[in-house]
Amino acid sequence: MFDKRQTNIAKGIAVLMLLWHHLFFETLEVMNSFTPVFKYHDVPAETVISVFFKICVAIFVFLSGFGLYKSYTSYLNKNSMGGGNTGIKEKVKYAVNHVLHLLSNFWFIYIIFVPLGFIFNYPPTTIYENNFWYFLRDFFGMSGWNGGGGIIQTMNSSWWFMTLIIFLNMFFPLIFKIFEKFPEISIVFTLFIIFVPLYILPDVACVKEYLFPFVIGMYFSKFDVFERIPKRIQLYRICIPVLLLLILITFYYKVTIFKVSVELDGMFILPVILLSFLVISNIPVLNNVLENLGKHSGNIYMFHVFIYDMYFKTFIYSFKYSIIIFVVLTVVCYGISVLLELIKKWTRYDKLFEIITNKIAQV
Repeated sequence: MFDKRQTNIAKGIAVLMLLWHHLFFETLEVMNSFTPVFKYHDVPAETVISVFFKICVAIFVFLSGFGLYKSYTSYLNKNSMGGGNTGIKEKVKYAVNHVLHLLSNFWFIYIIFVPLGFIFNYPPTTIYENNFWYFLRDFFGMSGWNGGGGIIQTMNSSWWFMTLIIFLNMFFPLIFKIFEKFPEISIVFTLFIIFVPLYILPDVACVKEYLFPFVIGMYFSKFDVFERIPKRIQLYRICIPVLLLLILITFYYKVTIFKVSVELDGMFILPVILLSFLVISNIPVLNNVLENLGKHSGNIYMFHVFIYDMYFKTFIYSFKYSIIIFVVLTVVCYGISVLLELIKKWTRYDKLFEIITNKIAQV
């Protein structure tokens, strides 16, 4: 089964891609900050790989769609079996509780890392241009929704993804209702809107582009696609060469044609997801390492930019060689995330938000 453990292993792979992508993406400053293994047409191999690793975002979105479908279906069944109803009020509560859970983790990172900007020469007052609205937008994870495209006045450039995930969680009951009636049509429609300008959708953090992998994840969840894969395909001698060939093909098209565009990332991620499920999850030690890393992927996503690009950039890139830089950042981020979880436990931070969400549920 593609269960929580499988999800965390896939998240572990995705967060490693995320760190590599951000460390070595193609800017002149970055390319001069490390010693490449080799160059291809004067471009470091690490940078070429980082272009492909941008698909990490689509992997996270796919897993969100997959998990939310399971969670929401269970929620509806539980209410129905318990004699309750699942009217508009209950569906809104579900969405609000999920958004609050996202924000609770985000706010914990925010209140720790943002004030450090005063120490490391990134004062929030300067970033927000002394504008309270900019602060509120960033604090509530809405930096990806500015109406004019791009990301401005945010303490962390990767927080645009919070806007996307909050949007998908908030409107999931509606997305679910449409998908349940027209699953295949939903996939076709979300692929169609990527290439056709539609003004009925709000300008929210690439929602047009990432609805496709989100709905694909829902489809895999609804129809148990992973469980339906024949056992014989799971034999290493069959699936490994095929999956590696598919990854090489998607790698070629991503780095040569699509590059920074994300239109078809929802398709490009499928060989990686299947490789994770059929092969990597069965490799001893590696599967446990990735699962553990995946459990911390949310934290790492939220604060890694502060580490590698803002507060400790000189330290991270001081190791010069790409593999060492990558390993150091991964270990540092993992260690910080473990520490953050311990602080949450000691301060009973999660208990506080559990009380808040329970109060909201009673309204």
